[in-house]
Amino acid sequence: MREAQVTMQGPLSSSPVPPTTAAGGRLVLARTWYRRHRPALVLVGLSILIPELLTGSTRVASLLNPVADLFLLGLYGGGVLVIREVTLRWNRGWAPVLLLGGAYAIVEEGLGTKTFFDWAEIGRPDFGPYTHWAGVNWVWVGELTVFHAVFSIALPIALTGLLFPTVRTVRFLSDRGVAWTFGAYLVTVTAMFFLFVRSFTLSPTLLLACLVSILGLALAAWQIPADWLRPRTLEPVLSPRAAFWLGAAFVWGFFVIFLGLPGRFQDPFLTVAVGWAYSLACLWIVRARFGERRHDSQVAYLCLGLLTFFVAFATLEEFLGDLFAFLAIGAVLYLMVHLFRMYRPADAAPRIPAGAAA
Repeated sequence: MREAQVTMQGPLSSSPVPPTTAAGGRLVLARTWYRRHRPALVLVGLSILIPELLTGSTRVASLLNPVADLFLLGLYGGGVLVIREVTLRWNRGWAPVLLLGGAYAIVEEGLGTKTFFDWAEIGRPDFGPYTHWAGVNWVWVGELTVFHAVFSIALPIALTGLLFPTVRTVRFLSDRGVAWTFGAYLVTVTAMFFLFVRSFTLSPTLLLACLVSILGLALAAWQIPADWLRPRTLEPVLSPRAAFWLGAAFVWGFFVIFLGLPGRFQDPFLTVAVGWAYSLACLWIVRARFGERRHDSQVAYLCLGLLTFFVAFATLEEFLGDLFAFLAIGAVLYLMVHLFRMYRPADAAPRIPAGAAA
C-alpha cells in the first residue's frame, strides 16, 4: 500500500507547474484581499455615498481629487468603522451606535467644518438670524446631530449587515486595527480643524463645550444598559410594507420639520424640540413593533424607506446641474433592488391556487 501511494504520488509531485507571472500573482492577491474585506469596503462606501454624494454636499466628480478622498475616507470611513467595531465589542445593541453617532456629528460639524457655529458656512437662506444665538446655530445643531447619527453611522452599518448577514457579528478590525483607524480619524479631524474655515475662529468656550459634549456622549454610550433599545416583542408586529412606510415617513417628515418650521416658528429651540420628538417617536415605534428575532425583512424595508428621500434629492440635484449625480443614484437604486430581492416578504411570492397541486 505504501509503495502504491509512492507510485501514485510520484508523477503528481514531479509534474511541471506552470509559472505564475508577477502580475498574475498580484491580481490573485488583490482579488483575495477584496473578497476578504468587501463588507468593510461597502460599509465605508455607504458612509460616504449616503450623507455626502446623495445630498450634494460632495460632488461625485470631486472623488477624482485624491486629497478629497483622503479626507472622506479618514472622516466618514474612520468614524463608521471605529463606531461599529467598538459597539460590537460592547454588545449593547443600537443605543451606543446612535449615541456615538451624535458624538461623531459634533466632531465633524463642530470641530471639523465648524458649521455648528459659523453662520456663513451653513448656506441655508431659510435659516434666519433668529436660529443663531450665543454663537451657536441651534437648528443646524439639532438637525445635523440626528442626521449623522442615523444616516452617516447607523444606516450604513444596518445596510452592511443586511447585505452580508454572515458578518453581522464579525469584527472587521483587530484591536490594533481599531487603534490605527481611530488614529487616522483623529489626524483627519485635526487637519480639518486647522485647515478648514480658517477665517472663523472657534472660541475657547465653544471648543470646551464641544469636547465636553463628545466625552459625555461617549461615556453614555459606554455605560448605557443593553436593554435600553431592546425590542419589546419577540416576533415582529409590523409588516415589512408598514416598515417601509415608517422609514419613508420618518425621513420625509424629518426634513420637512427642519426645512420648513424654522421660518414659521422663528424659535430655534421649538423647532429642535419638534424634530427630536418626532425622531424619538419613530424610534419608539421601531422598538415596540419590530421584535427581537426574524425581523430582517422589517429592517430591510425600513432602510428602503429611509433611502427614498435621498434618491429623490439626488435626482433633483442632477437636474440642477450635477451630471455625475446619476452615478450615485444608480448605485443606491441597485442597492435598493438587491435588498428587495434578498428580503422580499413571503406573502409577496406568487401563490398557488387551491387544488392546483392536486
